[in-house]
Amino acid sequence: MIGSPTESTWFEGLELANEINYQFLE
Repeated sequence: MIGSPTESTWFEGLELANEINYQFLE
């Protein structure tokens, strides 16, 4: 990420990470 992450980008990143982790664990 470039610059300081805003709440929206941070939340998006978290959701994306959760999705990737979920698919990876399955």
